[in-house]
Amino acid sequence: MFDGIKLAINDKVTTEHLNKYLDYIGAHKESGEVINPNDKSIKPRFKYKYAERQSFKFKQFESGRLEASGSLHYYFNNGLNNYTQFTLKDVAEAITKFANEFIINPNTTVVHNLEFGVNLLVSFNPDYFIDSLIAHKTNLFNTMLAPFYGKTSEHENAQYWIKCYNKGQQFGLPYYNLRLEIKCVKMEFIRRGNIYLADLLTPSIIEKCKTLLLKCFTDLIIKEPVAGLSDNEQIFYQKYINPNYHNDAIKDKTTRCRDKKKYKELLNNHSTDRLKENTFKILVETLNNITSEHLNRCNLLTDIAEPSLQSLNTIEKTSLQPFDSLSKWSKSNIDLTILNTAQKCISCGRDIANQKAGSKYCSEKLYGKGAKKCRNKNSNPTHNFKRKLAHINANGLLFDIMPFIKNNWS
Repeated sequence: MFDGIKLAINDKVTTEHLNKYLDYIGAHKESGEVINPNDKSIKPRFKYKYAERQSFKFKQFESGRLEASGSLHYYFNNGLNNYTQFTLKDVAEAITKFANEFIINPNTTVVHNLEFGVNLLVSFNPDYFIDSLIAHKTNLFNTMLAPFYGKTSEHENAQYWIKCYNKGQQFGLPYYNLRLEIKCVKMEFIRRGNIYLADLLTPSIIEKCKTLLLKCFTDLIIKEPVAGLSDNEQIFYQKYINPNYHNDAIKDKTTRCRDKKKYKELLNNHSTDRLKENTFKILVETLNNITSEHLNRCNLLTDIAEPSLQSLNTIEKTSLQPFDSLSKWSKSNIDLTILNTAQKCISCGRDIANQKAGSKYCSEKLYGKGAKKCRNKNSNPTHNFKRKLAHINANGLLFDIMPFIKNNWS
C-alpha cells in the first residue's frame, strides 16, 4: 500500500550512527552537482553529503538536517521491483527491517512525503484506461515521462498528485498491471500535525489513506464508449469529454456539479464497457485484500531495542543494531479489519473513523444527502422546541414561563 517516502531524522543517536555506517560522498547542490563546501556564496540549506544504501538515499545537510528518501516497497523486495502486492504485513516488516538496519526510531522519524496506492491486476490493457483519463475534478491529466508510461494530475493547491501508469509495461510483465497512486507532498492532506514512521501502521492512518484513494478515484473523469445516445445527449457527451471544457468550468461550481451528475447518469444508461465502474470494484477488492490481514502480534516492532550513544560507539560500519521499542503499540491488540471503531455516528452507529476527529454524525460529503438525516434526527427535536417556545413568547404571556421549563437543550 505504501511506497515512496521522504523522512526527516531528528535523532542525535541515529545521526551519529549513520555518519559512521554510511559512505557519504562530498558536498552537493540540490541539483546533484559536486561543490566546494567552503564556498560561502552557497547557502547551507543547499549543501549536503550524499549516500545511498538499500534503495534509500540519505542527505546530510550542512545545516545539520538529515533526510532519507526511497521506496519501502523496493526496500522490502531487496531493490528488485515494486510491482507485487504490498500488504500491511509487508509494510510492517519493511519498517522493522529499515529501523534495525539504520538505527532509526520510527516514533520520532517524521514523514514529509508519502506515496500510497495499489497495483491493480486487470483484464484489459492499462493503456486503454490511462488514455481514457480526462481530469481529476478540474485538474487535467498530463502525460508522464518513462519509465512510468502513464499520466499524472497535480492538485490545484499542490497538496498531492494522482499518478496512474502501466506497471506491467514498466517491468515487462506478462500480465496487465495498472498502478493507481497518490503522491502526498503536504502531509496535512492526510492529517494535521506530524505523522511519524510508526503511524503508518495505525488504523486511523490506514483507513484515511484508503478513503482518500477511493475518493480520488470517484472524482476521476473518464471517457467511456457509449451507444444509443439521443442528439442532445450526443452533444453533451462530446462537450463533456473535451478536456478544455473542464478548464472553462473551474469557476462555475454549480454547472460543474450539475454536469458531472448528468454525465454519470449518461454512463449508467449508455456505457458499453463500464470501465470506471468495473475498475472501481477491482480497486475496492484489492484494498480490502492488502489491508484486511490480522496483525498476529500487538506490537510488530517490539524487537527493536533502546539505543544509547555509548552502545553506538562500538558499532562497526557493517554491523546491524536493534533500535527503539514502540510503546504505543503495546496497549492493545490491533485488528486491521475493524479500523478505529471508537468513532461512530451517534444517530445510526456507522463507523466514521475516516472523518475529522471529534465528528459525531455521518458526513453528507462522504455519504450523500441521506447522511443529513443523522444530524437532523438529533437536532430537530431541540430546534422544534425552541421554535415553539419563541412562538409562544412572541404572542405575549401573563407571566414568565421559563422557570417552569426544564432547560436541557441549551
